[in-house]
Amino acid sequence: MNESELVEGSSLRPELHPDADLPPGWPKPLGITDIVLASLNLTCAGCGVVGLSMGMIFPDGLAQAYPDGFPPQIASPDPALIGTIVFSSLVQLVLAAAGTMLLMRRAVARPLHLVYAALAMLAFVASIVVQVQSQVDLTEWVKQNPGTKFAQEQQASGPIGQIIGWTLGVLLGFLWPAFLLVWFLAIKKDASEIERGKPAVL
Repeated sequence: MNESELVEGSSLRPELHPDADLPPGWPKPLGITDIVLASLNLTCAGCGVVGLSMGMIFPDGLAQAYPDGFPPQIASPDPALIGTIVFSSLVQLVLAAAGTMLLMRRAVARPLHLVYAALAMLAFVASIVVQVQSQVDLTEWVKQNPGTKFAQEQQASGPIGQIIGWTLGVLLGFLWPAFLLVWFLAIKKDASEIERGKPAVL
């Protein structure tokens, strides 16, 4: 076979791109981030529930710590606040499932992420409304009872704790679902890309 025949024969074969069979690299880091953030949010939610329940679990200790009085929501947490924490925790389970499906390169990961993002936005708004109302009630009680030990501790602590809490809430509860909405609605519209390069099941 001469050189011209080799050239002609090679032109009959389709040219394969060296990266044609390689899976996209973005699902792995995105899936890991999903699971890490879901775990972190669930841990924070658990700590929040425990903190809110301390007054109910140890009423005598609360009365001894603040003998001159304390806000009623400390001893009996607002059911709406507990409800938003529970709802947010369920939403984080959806995020963990979406991240797991993404690591497994399942196309269902895309709709799961969109469901999570929509629910997370709803949970974020509900949480903001309930927490703002709770903070207003707490601030009003402190104003009406400025001489109590609880009020003095609140005034001494300043707004630093609240600023940190709100910052974490925005970062974990809003920015990530907003990013996922943009990512899966505007950038990665094709769910089949997630499965590209996935080993076939024999």
